[in-house]
Amino acid sequence: MKQKPTTILAVLAALFGAPAGFRTANAADAAPAEEADNSTLGLLCKGAGVDPADVRWRVAAGLDVKQAVDAALAQKQSEAQSAAAAKKGGK
Repeated sequence: MKQKPTTILAVLAALFGAPAGFRTANAADAAPAEEADNSTLGLLCKGAGVDPADVRWRVAAGLDVKQAVDAALAQKQSEAQSAAAAKKGGK
């Protein structure tokens, strides 16, 4: 009895666990899921709602993580207030 390689792979995957994207129609095109950033920087950025890339360059410039997140948050709030003022003045 001759079996197809895909059948054998499917049985092995069922027994030992399938790699990510194995059962999808486009398994070759399936991108691995981006892992959550559970670092201190990632969690602070997520909690404050700021971009981690914005915070990273501030840390690279010499700020500690907390100061960098606070500065990015202050800039975000300032930009939001400026946009709201411009929108209000434009009406």
